[in-house]
Amino acid sequence: MKAADTLSYRDLQTLAMLGERLRVARQRRGQRISDWAASLTISENTVKRMEAGDPGVALGTYVAALSVINPDLPRSLCDLVAPESDHLGADMSRFGRGARVRIASIVRPALIGG
Repeated sequence: MKAADTLSYRDLQTLAMLGERLRVARQRRGQRISDWAASLTISENTVKRMEAGDPGVALGTYVAALSVINPDLPRSLCDLVAPESDHLGADMSRFGRGARVRIASIVRPALIGG
């Protein structure tokens, strides 16, 4: 299944907008596609796909491009999903609607000395 098949129309539009804004940022800096490809160690085709908002481009590639524009931005992305920012998750947990997961059941016995 392709990545585009699993995303909502809204998510696809968001990626398209992100790609467009990355293209504008690159051009405003006077950089060519080949410049970005070299600095991000990706192919020129991947830069074109990213700028088109292709959901098949790796998340790490988008984050690397964002960090070229603004080195603090990747940290800001992490802040979006920080536990203290997850009000819905906190409410669900508080009212017993969140799933409880036992860490010991996830870790293989060989990894914990068993």
